[in-house]
Order: sequence, then C-alpha cells, then structure tokens
Amino acid sequence: MQGFLNFITGPSEEAVNLRRKNIFKIIPMTNPDGVIVGNYRTGLEGNDLNRRFTNPSPKLHPIVVAIRKLLSDINKRSTELYPICSFVDIHGHSRKKSVFMYGPDYALYSNKYFKMRILPKLLDEQSAAFRYHSCKFRVEKAKLSTARVVVNKEFGVMSCFTLEASMHGYIDENRKT
Repeated sequence: MQGFLNFITGPSEEAVNLRRKNIFKIIPMTNPDGVIVGNYRTGLEGNDLNRRFTNPSPKLHPIVVAIRKLLSDINKRSTELYPICSFVDIHGHSRKKSVFMYGPDYALYSNKYFKMRILPKLLDEQSAAFRYHSCKFRVEKAKLSTARVVVNKEFGVMSCFTLEASMHGYIDENRKT
C-alpha cells in the first residue's frame, strides 16, 4: 500500500497521467481495530472482514458497510455505464511467496476474459516481485462473500482483484527467495 501511495502521488509522468485520467478512492486500512491488537485477518469482533461483503452488519462491520455505500454512491451519481473501472483489495498473504492477484472468472469467449487480465499482466512486466503465473482467475465457493467477488457481481465492476503480497518475500527469476 505504501509503495502504491508513493507512486500515485509522485511526480513521475505515469503517475501524473494516471491522476489526470482517473479518480482514485483509496482506503489505506480497513481493519485498524484488528491490526492494533495483532490480528491481520479478523477485527475485534473475531470476523474476517473480507468475508462479510455480502450482508455486513452496520454494528459489527461498519467499514464494510461504508465501502459498499461508497461504491453504491459512485454508481448512482455517475452518468457513465461503468463508472468504476477497477477495484483492488490489497492483502498480505501468509503462505504463498511473491505478489499475485485473484480475479473474476470470465468465459474464454467473453470479451472480458482478456480485458480483465491486462492489469495483472502489466504488473508482471513492471515488477520482478509480481508473478502473473501465480494469479488465479476463478471464484471458489469459499470466496463468494469477499470484496472482489461481491463488487464484481453486485456493482458491475469488471476488473475486481485481490492483490496478495507475501509476508515471506518473493521468488526471483533464479527461483531464489
């Protein structure tokens, strides 16, 4: 997250062009209550917030309710057909190495199949830490209530990803950690 914030607010030509063409809504931390007591997955109430996007409780999951409201408001106010071009939920991964993405599942014949893979492919070309071949583009049953799946289905955002960055480093081109 810090690297992204440094880049997108920086003076590079790419960052300036991105800011000129896009509006970024950045929520730098969705689980401060849990993190402050050492939980990286669950909030103080013991729930994994990323599994509460289908039907969040205003009392127990207020940040999830707020994110859903933000997305809904953007869609309602916009005159564009698809006002949100991408949604990226950034996580730390506790088992796999490197940086990779989970994304939606589109049929091979769909025009969305390749369009949705552009962002992960560009990241792969820009960073040795990112591994395109570690990305998964499917929705497992256990992931149906996650942010990326709910935002894709309920808010119509084609490019919905969970960006996973390993807590254990990355594997370089020589297969060394």
